[in-house]
Amino acid sequence: MKTPLVVLAIGLTATGCHRPDPQPEPRSALRIASAYVSGEHGIDRHEIASMRERVTKRAALEREKLAEDKRVADQVAAQGAYDVAVAKANGEYKTTVESCTILASKAQRNCRARADEELHIAKAQAEELKPSS
Repeated sequence: MKTPLVVLAIGLTATGCHRPDPQPEPRSALRIASAYVSGEHGIDRHEIASMRERVTKRAALEREKLAEDKRVADQVAAQGAYDVAVAKANGEYKTTVESCTILASKAQRNCRARADEELHIAKAQAEELKPSS
């Protein structure tokens, strides 16, 4: 019975260690848990339940923040992949069109048409990488 409360006390004190602006607590979690385990009077089970609830709420908020940060990072990565794909498609198009200029007129038209088609396909593939807003 003592072990879960000691673990709870350690967990409750460890959750707030890395916060830049810790909120002042009326009693430390370790002190409350130690007093509860030792049977010292004045420790209210409701106070421990309240502390558990606060820790649970803080953990939920941190999970929400983490999920939002991940969503933003995924969106930034997708936008980067899209930008690279479009730049690559445009570069390859310019190179292909430039190489078409040395061909005869009919071959040159066919070459440019093929380059236009390849650019269109590459940009359509890049659109699949574009993040949804």
